Amino acid sequence: MGRRTRIAMGIVFSLAVVILYGASLKASFAYVSFMKVERSSYLHIRLDWLYSIYVIFLVAVIVRYLWLLSQLLRGKDPEAPDLSKVSSGL
Repeated sequence: MGRRTRIAMGIVFSLAVVILYGASLKASFAYVSFMKVERSSYLHIRLDWLYSIYVIFLVAVIVRYLWLLSQLLRGKDPEAPDLSKVSSGL
């Protein structure tokens, strides 16, 4: 695909991720907060502590895609991954 098409598709996808994950953030936080009344069967750990990683994940993804969106709106072309290099992907 051309450069402009990649940027346009990146903007649409980034907006979709931010909007959808942002919309689910409030309900996810409410559910995790509600789970403080439950404990796990064997470890006796409160379930809000166990499920809180999902809320952290949601916030991290939203921040990441907001950063990517800002880069795309400035016209920075997303680079295609170089499959000839071995890396951890970070």
